[in-house]
Amino acid sequence: MSFTTTISAIELNQHNNDPDWVIIDARFKLAKPDQGRMDYEHAHIPGAVYAHLDHDLSGPIIKGVTGRHPLPSVEKISKVFSNFGINSRVQVVSYDDVGGALAAVRVWWLLRWLGHEAAAVLDGGWQEWLRRGRAVSSGNETHKPRKFTSHPRNELIVSAEEVEAVIRHETGEALDPSLKAAFPAVLERFPQTRVELFVRTLKDALADVNDWGRLAYLIETNSLPSLAVMLAWRPGLLPALLPELE
Repeated sequence: MSFTTTISAIELNQHNNDPDWVIIDARFKLAKPDQGRMDYEHAHIPGAVYAHLDHDLSGPIIKGVTGRHPLPSVEKISKVFSNFGINSRVQVVSYDDVGGALAAVRVWWLLRWLGHEAAAVLDGGWQEWLRRGRAVSSGNETHKPRKFTSHPRNELIVSAEEVEAVIRHETGEALDPSLKAAFPAVLERFPQTRVELFVRTLKDALADVNDWGRLAYLIETNSLPSLAVMLAWRPGLLPALLPELE
């Protein structure tokens, strides 16, 4: 069985010593770029390797052209995943300490983009692992490199122009009244145009998940960072919808 969206701490603990599983610690602080690595070296899930958002998971910044964390090239990220010991047989689990809202979901999406379906985000992240009293390790860990073969799915990418067009209603769709009624918390928090984009994205993200009940619960309890794994099907939409989470 492959995990393709989220995985619980209990399920991950059952596979902690599996040689065909790779755990990626993606903790990162935007204001302190080196803090995540220091936190990892101090304590992490046993066997986890560390992925740095700036150095490993992003491409070069071009002033006036890109944002802070542009997509890496296929060649670069494929090399990173190869060095982490990932091939087509490997189950990958990523985690961070902000509910998956930052770099953990980026790892997940990058793998999905390159055709690797067996990737999941740890539900509850680092805090949930600690809350359950699971073992931790310190120092730096590595895996024997494997050949990561990419199969890019570029249909998952949208341009900034496409996002802007939707926000400006040039290509927008009407918000389904039933969905509008289901998500009052979103309507209160975001402008109408962003709500339409938000709900359209969620519909796409959950097309093969069928978990609207959990989704509604997360929204109504204001657990919006937990939605990042669902929103990340389309890079660029998360900062457009939730700019404070960039």
